[in-house]
Amino acid sequence: MRPCRGAVPVRVASTEGPIRSQGQTIDTLLRLDPAALPGGCLPHAPTLDALASHAASVADTPVDRAEVAARLAQHNRELGNEAGALLAERLADPRAVVVMTGQQPWLYAGASMLFAKIAGAIQLARRLEDRAGVPAIPVFWNHSEDHDVDEMNRFFRFASGEVVRERLELSRHAGHAIETLALSGADAELAATWVPDEQGHLRPHSGERLAGWASRVVHEVMPDLPVVHVEPFVLRPLLGAFFGEVIRRGPDILRAVAARSRSLTDEGFELQVDPKDVTLLFELTDDGRVRVPVDGDEELASRATAMPESFSCGVLGRAAAQQHALPVVAHVNGPAENAYFAQIPDLFTALGLPVPAAWPRPMLTVVGPDEARTAERLGIDTNSLADGPSTWPEPPEPPAVAALFAEAGADLRAGVDKLRGDAADGELGEPVEAFNKRITDALARLKRTFEKHRERAGGVGRRGRRRLAETLRPRGKPQERLLGPIALFRGRDPALMSAALSGIDPLDFRHHVVTLEDEDLSL
Repeated sequence: MRPCRGAVPVRVASTEGPIRSQGQTIDTLLRLDPAALPGGCLPHAPTLDALASHAASVADTPVDRAEVAARLAQHNRELGNEAGALLAERLADPRAVVVMTGQQPWLYAGASMLFAKIAGAIQLARRLEDRAGVPAIPVFWNHSEDHDVDEMNRFFRFASGEVVRERLELSRHAGHAIETLALSGADAELAATWVPDEQGHLRPHSGERLAGWASRVVHEVMPDLPVVHVEPFVLRPLLGAFFGEVIRRGPDILRAVAARSRSLTDEGFELQVDPKDVTLLFELTDDGRVRVPVDGDEELASRATAMPESFSCGVLGRAAAQQHALPVVAHVNGPAENAYFAQIPDLFTALGLPVPAAWPRPMLTVVGPDEARTAERLGIDTNSLADGPSTWPEPPEPPAVAALFAEAGADLRAGVDKLRGDAADGELGEPVEAFNKRITDALARLKRTFEKHRERAGGVGRRGRRRLAETLRPRGKPQERLLGPIALFRGRDPALMSAALSGIDPLDFRHHVVTLEDEDLSL
């Protein structure tokens, strides 16, 4: 177990093997045994040497670098992200490459997996620049062209010891892109009640775009981990040629994706995206977005080429659009993204684009001091903390209670057996059995009452286990998928997220357990 950043009260321990709860997936193989992946689905090994060798092949892009760099620099300055703007300007260097990651914005930015992706991209870019000797720029794709308002309308926090989902009243924006969603005064006031005053700088402002708020929270929580923020609308005007080509080559692209998907299914992998229901492009209208039939229609292709601002990408087309506009050498992905990247290498090839490397994002679980003590007393090791409650040992029953009620139960059963013996006719048998059920249930209830009393007296038991499970597997899901730094570092500075993630090696694909210590509760 290693400390992070000197005196900062954070320790990181890593699991010694695969996370059992994940099973055999594209992501687990990429992390643990990439040679076992189906041939060609993810063509680049997740090693620094392989990435450095791949860098030169992505440097040429169809879009003018200088214009891309200028657009990204301006966007980041408008967000108040000067460090990101300076990074963006480095993209004008013809040798520069991009380490990409992305996520759709949530309220207060998102769960810890979003911050882990960004930190992973930043750390990997730094290591790649040192190894390859070329500028490597970390870029966060804030996926604000998504129209699923309900999906992003979420913020999870602790209330009365339980994890609750908060949301805003955003039905007014249903069916429209998140990029145009501005928060009302009522939205800002409600969201402000979810965080303490000492974190007031993270609260939204009336009139602020939701996606812009998410970017602001990211660079305020991780000020020492600068990244270039980009939203699709910033680069969409440069994608006309890309949109036209997707429409022209659409039938070939869809056949290639379907063939690759079948090969993955044949080898026993579950598909992330159904190839029968793939939408590569959407057209943006006043009434929302509509699917674009990518059937080679030349008139539609010409319109998309001339009016790129009126089109946007579906999930499988997004990575190719990014590759068209930016020299992406690697994507830092979560498990779901790595699964669908395995379905689309032929999509890049069909469009004449280099296939970027898929890189596993850091995975982490944050454990507070109280939870760490509970885990230690219950005998839960690092691997089991990462795997979740299904692998945890059950806490033993308090011996005195177990023995007491075992003896009492034996005495009661003996008494009931005597009554059964005297119940010679059928009329008495039924009342005896009903009596037996009542006293059995009553004895079980009384035993639980005794146990709760002993748990309160002893401090650790089943209640402690339940609390630990609620923190590490809120609502039955991995912590990193629901809880962000505000919830995880409650009572502390959320910027501890930056400290924790800075201590994780981007080349270490194991799951990391971050333990907060009692001393020095703020940075």
